[in-house]
Amino acid sequence: MVVQGPRHYFHGNGWLNLMDWLALLAFYFLWVYSNIYIGVLPELHIPSNIRTDNAWTLALVQSDAQTILGMACFAMIVKGLKYTWNIPIMCNIGNTFSHAFVPVGLLLVVVFFLLFGFAVVFQIKFAASQMVSFNSLGRSLFSVFRGLLGDMDTDGIFAAAPSFGPILFCLYVTVVLFVAFTILIALICDSFSAVRHQDPGQGLVVSLVAWYKGKDQRAEGPEGDGPKRELDVEPKIELEPNPALCGTGQDAQPTSWQHSAHGGLQELAAAQGVIREELRELACAQVQEHQAIRVELQKMVTTHQATQVEFQQLAGQQAQIAEQLERVERLLIGLGAQDVGQITV
Repeated sequence: MVVQGPRHYFHGNGWLNLMDWLALLAFYFLWVYSNIYIGVLPELHIPSNIRTDNAWTLALVQSDAQTILGMACFAMIVKGLKYTWNIPIMCNIGNTFSHAFVPVGLLLVVVFFLLFGFAVVFQIKFAASQMVSFNSLGRSLFSVFRGLLGDMDTDGIFAAAPSFGPILFCLYVTVVLFVAFTILIALICDSFSAVRHQDPGQGLVVSLVAWYKGKDQRAEGPEGDGPKRELDVEPKIELEPNPALCGTGQDAQPTSWQHSAHGGLQELAAAQGVIREELRELACAQVQEHQAIRVELQKMVTTHQATQVEFQQLAGQQAQIAEQLERVERLLIGLGAQDVGQITV
């Protein structure tokens, strides 16, 4: 963040940086509570300092410190996803969380308002009943949240309100569980589709995967998907038996693997010859197309030259007409005509 700025810091890793801040704040407050706990701890070796009013303070500080420590450990574990940016498949999961953080957060705000509204309705309707789950607004809100997992006292709802209770419960399940969480799944799927084509960053894991794939391609042989080189001339492959592998002297014969290698190389040479012929045909077609374009350009140049000649002829005729008009005007002036505009030629 110091080198590249806060904008790049938050845009690069998205929501995972919030886990960094949460972990820093949690450990800072944990340090504060540790000092508070040490400060209120009585000195037991001094009898006059042993008081009973410190017990509640120690218990409260210890409880808050445990909560903060749990949040700090959670943030430390979750922010480990930042180190999966260069691991295939796993980087897509972290990028999905980053891409869906804002829309999912806004959807959860809407879901909270829906849950709060249903919690108010359940609490008002069943507060006078014997159902403990809805005797207060806090318990009612927690109960409707548990209802997302199917943990709701439906028998008590039916017993307390046989008509309105089932209708309210069905409306709650339809709106919150079916509609809202279906939208949540759609947002997650959309975010995953948006980031699934992003390549993982360069690192040790990516290098190992690339090395392993290259090893598989090399093991496939000439017919694999490995890189191919274009040969300028068609190779003439002639294999001779190796005396060290198949005997010595004139009676030595090539082994089966040499025959298979010879056949594979011959097939590769034939395939390269076919590719070379196709490239020649493509080059001839391009040359013909280029010649046709050149002919069209020559026709356009000839037409342009003819047009220029016609324009020059028209300019000469216009000059002749102007000269004749000037002669006529002089003639009329010589005859003593006072109003040239009254004479009709």
